[in-house]
Amino acid sequence: MPQFEAQDSGKQLAIYETSCRALKGKTVPKNQVGILTAWFGRQMCDDSDYQTFLRTSYFVGAPVLAHFFIRDAEKVEKSSQLQPVAEDLARELGSIRQPLAVFVIATPQAAELPYLDQLPKGILDYRLKHTQEPTFVYKIIFGWGFTDMDYEDTDDHFSAPEIRSRQLGGIHLSFNEDYPTVCCGRLVEYMLRVLGHDLPGNEFPNYTPDEVEKIAWNIRRESFNAFSTMQGAIPKYPIVDGRPKFPF
Repeated sequence: MPQFEAQDSGKQLAIYETSCRALKGKTVPKNQVGILTAWFGRQMCDDSDYQTFLRTSYFVGAPVLAHFFIRDAEKVEKSSQLQPVAEDLARELGSIRQPLAVFVIATPQAAELPYLDQLPKGILDYRLKHTQEPTFVYKIIFGWGFTDMDYEDTDDHFSAPEIRSRQLGGIHLSFNEDYPTVCCGRLVEYMLRVLGHDLPGNEFPNYTPDEVEKIAWNIRRESFNAFSTMQGAIPKYPIVDGRPKFPF
């Protein structure tokens, strides 16, 4: 079953390379890829906010198949405490007999804990062994920021939370409890773009870590306010020859 243990290194790149090896030259139709979300942390498990996420997902037709929650993830000290959760997750991962995109969604506090490091690769290995179905795992830090924000980017593109999320093997999308609809809209939009729903054709794009980070970067700076245009917002990147053309 998927293991909740710390890994020495690898993070996003190791996850992507494992996905590529598992594909073995297959072409995966994007309309066959389902979504499983695994939520870590109390912040994302507020009933009203979660219902907002569900309504947004349903409205845009996101193919969400299953959800898992660990409400007190920030309080977990030993990986053995997650054994029941790992067993439930393993059963679900083994029962879904189709290509699957797993989105591991954590609060900044939960994302800092070492037991989340190995989970993405553990999911990939488990699915490869038990289903042989193509599987793609993406880690999202969904929150306002981190306790330690002393990070710099020499290219002046990324914010401190984005840089720290990259170090933790994921991407950053902000969550503000005063604007759950806007934040959940960004989250669902990110999922759909990663699955290639905005691209022509029906081939799953299997974006690189650099590409998924730039997708999130752009979404964070686009206007998702239903009542007015966000000041300083940028447009969505264009699609050129079937792939995104990012600003940098």
